[in-house]
Amino acid sequence: MRKASLNRHSTVLLFVALATVVFVMARESRRSLWMVEKIVDIKYRVPDIDYRYLAKRLAAGAPDTLIFDTREPAEYATSHIRWATRVSWRMPVAQFMKTYGAAIRGKHLVFYCSVGERSSRFVQRIREAALKHGALSVANLKGGIFRWYNEGLAVYGPSGKTDAIHPFNARWGRLLKKRSG
Repeated sequence: MRKASLNRHSTVLLFVALATVVFVMARESRRSLWMVEKIVDIKYRVPDIDYRYLAKRLAAGAPDTLIFDTREPAEYATSHIRWATRVSWRMPVAQFMKTYGAAIRGKHLVFYCSVGERSSRFVQRIREAALKHGALSVANLKGGIFRWYNEGLAVYGPSGKTDAIHPFNARWGRLLKKRSG
C-alpha cells in the first residue's frame, strides 16, 4: 500500500515540476521541441517510437510497418515521411477499421503529425481496436515530423525529396530548424 502511495506522490511531484518548467519557458517564449515532447508524453499516455528506430526500420525495408500522417491535407502535400498514408486524426475508429482493417493485420502502425499532439490523440482512440484487428503494435512518432525533419531525415513532397516542411502555424513553426543548402 505504501509503495502505491509513493508512486502517486512521485507522479504528482514530477507533473508539478514539469508544469513549472513549461510555465516558465512558455512565459519567456523559449519553447523547444523537447519541451513539447514532454508535454505530449504527460498528456497522452500512448506508446512512442523514436525517430532513430523508425529511420533504421525504414532503411531496412520494414515491410511490416505502416506509417500514417494525421496532419491536414495541405501539411501532407508540402511534405511527409516517405510511404506515409494521410488520414484525418478526426476519423472515426469504425471508419479507420473499415478502410484499413485488412491492411493493418500483422503490421506495426506508426502515426505522426507535426509534434505528436494530434497523432497521440488518434492513437489513444484507435489503439485497442487496431490491436484487436491484428495490428502488432500501435505507436506515436515521438516529436512528429518536426523531430524527424530537425534531425536531418528525408521528407518527400509531390516532386520527390524536398527541404520544405509545413510549419502548421507561425508559433509552432519556430520549433523547426532551418536547413542550409
